[in-house]
Amino acid sequence: MNGRSLSRREQIEAEYLRPLPAIRHQMKERRSATVMRNCYVTFKLHHYSMPKEYIGKRVEIVYDADTLKIYHGLRLVTTHQRDDTLYAYTTKDAHRLPGRHGSYENKINLIIY
Repeated sequence: MNGRSLSRREQIEAEYLRPLPAIRHQMKERRSATVMRNCYVTFKLHHYSMPKEYIGKRVEIVYDADTLKIYHGLRLVTTHQRDDTLYAYTTKDAHRLPGRHGSYENKINLIIY
């Protein structure tokens, strides 16, 4: 504005600026839910598996566009990739869901194949 191509701020502070991070920061949100009797917690009409020890317990879901982290108190219980498919189930084998003859998916695979 005073006949200069750069402002004083740009001249003085440019050497102290760092580059932007490679990964963009994602805002995280929080929601409470209760683990159902079938060992799943529902988030936006999608069901995510939980260990059977948490049936009936209140958990906190911290989520962003890609992942869900499920906490009981201050303890991180599990992490799932977010899936927005309505009324579908995301299951982890490590949760060893209860059942007389194994998981529902195993029964279906035996019948189909």
